[in-house]
Amino acid sequence: HSCSWPMILAQLLLAASQPTVWLWGLVGGGLDAQSNTLFGLLGYTLLKDTHGFSPERAALAMSLVAIPMGISSFGGSAVCSWLRSTHERCWLVIALALCGLCGLLLLTLTRAIILAWAGLLLVAVSIGGEGTLWAMIAEQTSSLRAGGGLISGLVNTLIGKR
Repeated sequence: HSCSWPMILAQLLLAASQPTVWLWGLVGGGLDAQSNTLFGLLGYTLLKDTHGFSPERAALAMSLVAIPMGISSFGGSAVCSWLRSTHERCWLVIALALCGLCGLLLLTLTRAIILAWAGLLLVAVSIGGEGTLWAMIAEQTSSLRAGGGLISGLVNTLIGKR
């Protein structure tokens, strides 16, 4: 099945006209910024230089972050399927984004080791929330009258994946 450029553009404009798509991009950006900050900018160096972790301990801590991320991803998706209202689901994803923000604040504004571990846990739970967002997108794209792949691509572009 082939599509013409005007048809693709019309579908893109239809997807971009949906406020939900922009909300998903905004909230997804809030979740994604935390993973980029933790793994790309701060993570290992912050734990080592600010919190006094040994190189081995900082590397181990960054590796252990994957455990709560995975649990949060599966758990958040399960809770998302249990919540029927889009409004409730949005609040779940927003709560996860705020959870990560609190974690980043703990990591950057304190020097206590226990608070660094708590910050890592909060950020990991938040990053896992991205799975919840994508579960919402997958379920709701059929009601937006534009292709699911197109909407997912647009949301991913709004989030700013690099």
